[in-house]
Amino acid sequence: MAKVNFKIDFVVTWVDGSDPQWQEKKRQYTDLTGSLNGENRYRDMGIFEYWFKNVFEFAPWVNHVFLITDQQVPAFIHKYPRVKVIDHRDFIPQSCLPTFNSNTIELNLWRIKELAEHFVLFNDDMFITQPLEPTFFFNPTGKPCLPAILNIIQPSDEYSYIPFNNMELLNQRFNKKAFIKQNWQFLLEYYLSDNRGVGPCILAMRMAFHSLKKLPENFKFIADGYSAYPLAAIEFANKFGKDFIFQITQVIGLTNDDAVSKEYRPFKQMIERLNRTYKA
Repeated sequence: MAKVNFKIDFVVTWVDGSDPQWQEKKRQYTDLTGSLNGENRYRDMGIFEYWFKNVFEFAPWVNHVFLITDQQVPAFIHKYPRVKVIDHRDFIPQSCLPTFNSNTIELNLWRIKELAEHFVLFNDDMFITQPLEPTFFFNPTGKPCLPAILNIIQPSDEYSYIPFNNMELLNQRFNKKAFIKQNWQFLLEYYLSDNRGVGPCILAMRMAFHSLKKLPENFKFIADGYSAYPLAAIEFANKFGKDFIFQITQVIGLTNDDAVSKEYRPFKQMIERLNRTYKA
């Protein structure tokens, strides 16, 4: 396997939206923060430490890990001496502070003095879950490994101009048709269904459970409100036996106040984030 001969840094942005001092600071700029700055954008799920555990377990080759914060430091961070905490004030011009806009933060990362030429930017909900080599992110010549985006990107809100501008730059320098011709097998590695019937739901369950001989105790399957999932669970149990009998917990809506929604809303938010990330 080809190797890289340059250093790669990781950068992760984080904010504790439950911090009273931070809330008060943000409140002073409520009229200026725009429509994409709801509380759900800053909610801390209490799982951020696992991000660091996974990084050092599955990507121990990383050079530096920079944690970008706004005058906040996670209580657990002392356990990870290789992490460097960088405050907004350390690299963002004073004229742009305070900021509650991820675009402002990301567009100024190049100002971090110790940051390597090659780095990977993570949000705090983007986890490494298996061993990765540096070549997952960069090829040996130093070029980033980027996913192909086959559908049309049209800027329609505050966020979508960022990927639009990124794709415009990529299309100026790379031939999409040539890339697809050379790498079609990777683009077709995962099964894609043209409908949301019971069959595709069963297949999704098989793909999720393929390495399990039986389901763990207290197993919970969280899904959205689509009606095919309960039917698929029945068919799945009929085909694979009693060890695969489970109930579907369906969470409908992101703001509902019913008991199920309140208990499982974090899982629903994860589903919605995945849907936005991988939607064709």
